[in-house]
Amino acid sequence: MREAAIQPFHNVIVSGPGIIGLFCTMLASLAGGDRVIVLGHRLNTERGRARSEAAMRMGATAVIDADTPDWQDEMRERFGGPVHRIIVTSPPRTIPPLFALASFGSWIVYNGISFREEDITFNANSDTVVITDIGAVIVADGKGYTEIVVEEILLS
Repeated sequence: MREAAIQPFHNVIVSGPGIIGLFCTMLASLAGGDRVIVLGHRLNTERGRARSEAAMRMGATAVIDADTPDWQDEMRERFGGPVHRIIVTSPPRTIPPLFALASFGSWIVYNGISFREEDITFNANSDTVVITDIGAVIVADGKGYTEIVVEEILLS
């Protein structure tokens, strides 16, 4: 979470409502995050509902189910402005759809267990994404460029 450098009034997405994501939700809220929205899958199950309720108790302003077809539109409506930080505590394969929600200067921070066996792919033709050797990601969205800083934090 230190690497996310959340400041007061930042809008934050926490992807993954597991134990690490819930902890990150609490820390993002305590750091002054304006809107802290948790994104998860299968939130209509008993376990998912319990995680949603826990996220709200930990300081989330909303919880969105990524299994719904228009979850990205709902996320944009809820924020109504830029997304400053995206904290990924879910498997790496969940990262590419989050590129579309990033704003200029957004940081995507991967905070979770190591998934060294899992690679991520994305369509470089829909949004041109370039990963530089310093870990920066540049997304060309047709209106200009969005710079995203990607950091990886592995828990032992």
